[in-house]
Amino acid sequence: MTEHAHPILTKGGYQLVALTHGHTYDPERIIAYVVMTMSGARLHHERTLEDARSWMEKQVEGGESVSPLKARRRRTRLTR
Repeated sequence: MTEHAHPILTKGGYQLVALTHGHTYDPERIIAYVVMTMSGARLHHERTLEDARSWMEKQVEGGESVSPLKARRRRTRLTR
């Protein structure tokens, strides 16, 4: 089954997306939240929006950069 990413928030070179199995965004059917780079590499996976947003905010505030070796690109379709 293919995951579909629905952008929620973009900040400081990071993108917070909600993952669903369906093409249509439905807040009741979100399976996870993922923080990604703008190029689509997944960095962090959380079950709640609050936890994912908090992790992303810490990265932006700390000015941390992501090593391309640690960030792996995974197949995800972006839908808007």
